Amino acid sequence: MTATGAPTVSVICPTHNRSTAIIPTIASVRAQTFRDWQLVVVSDGSTDDTDSVVAEIAHADHRVVVARIDHHGHPSPARNAGIDLTDGPIVAYLDHDDRWHPEHLQRVVDVVTGGADLVATGGRYVDTTGATTFATSAGNAVWHPEMQLLGPMFEPSRFAHRRELLARSGPWRSGPGVEDWDLLLRMSDADARFATLAARTVDMLTSTSARRGRIRLRHHVPLATFATARLARTAADRLTAPGAVASLRAAYTADVTAWFDRLRDDPRLVLPLDADAELAVEEWRRTRHDPVDLGPLAVVADEGRYSVAQPVACVTAHHASRITAAAQTIRTHHRRVIADLCGDLDTTTPEPAVRPAPHRATHVHPGRRLQPAVGSITKER
Repeated sequence: MTATGAPTVSVICPTHNRSTAIIPTIASVRAQTFRDWQLVVVSDGSTDDTDSVVAEIAHADHRVVVARIDHHGHPSPARNAGIDLTDGPIVAYLDHDDRWHPEHLQRVVDVVTGGADLVATGGRYVDTTGATTFATSAGNAVWHPEMQLLGPMFEPSRFAHRRELLARSGPWRSGPGVEDWDLLLRMSDADARFATLAARTVDMLTSTSARRGRIRLRHHVPLATFATARLARTAADRLTAPGAVASLRAAYTADVTAWFDRLRDDPRLVLPLDADAELAVEEWRRTRHDPVDLGPLAVVADEGRYSVAQPVACVTAHHASRITAAAQTIRTHHRRVIADLCGDLDTTTPEPAVRPAPHRATHVHPGRRLQPAVGSITKER
């Protein structure tokens, strides 16, 4: 307990209509070997018996609190409300269908009290039967600010941070994208000291009904730009043809290998504290060389021209523009391949026929069919 009497860790769990299914999630917090915590379960306007289920647990354990807000349909307002209701110097998050292993909080508290502003752990992805569908490796715990910019890194249940960090980054934001990607990027931009652990201390449920699978994607990253929509659609067909995909795979490997070689020598690169450094780097390099999957392409009008573009699950247009700019410096081989494949299409302007934007490999969060990102760090489950 802190000098002010507040528990060391404030655990925030947003929920909506979870009913008794939330009991194992709460039980995993109560089973923590680190005991100095407070759990605030924030009901996002639940219309079932969720509130009373949590209240009954809270009656038996004073460290558990239930709070209620009006329904927003997004977890960010509930997380912010929970933060406002608590005072612990360390803030951790637990989604209502995930579970922590008993040592989770002890591990993250040790790292934060050791000097980190934020720590993320590894985890397992499990289906409704409890079977593991994917487990993170030491390579998945490698972190760098550029990686944080270009793709989601850690789910909320896997990370905790100093409360004071929110004053520098701002609160959780709602929007048409992945809110944890947005928050962690802002924390990275605020020069937060990131640390990671390879230990898998979280079980996360794989569910086809998860909100992330229903996110509307409103931002795009262009691959190439043309004078007409018809030419852009033709380019999209060419880029997804089997032969083109093979060429793009080779370009992906060359571009990402060069990028990782640069990041490897960057002092900002973070390796997991509990894993062999060489092993982590080797696994990191190996998992980043997965085949390219173009995924869905869109034709987007922009100032009288038309881009072949990929939807991206970031929250803001500014973030999408930063991804495009950063990827331009990484995707040199991809840009050449796209120009070779599509350079004959645009003959209506004396400007260069194609202005290729970087192709980005499909971002694949376990269990989430999300957006392309350069050098994504996790696998699809």
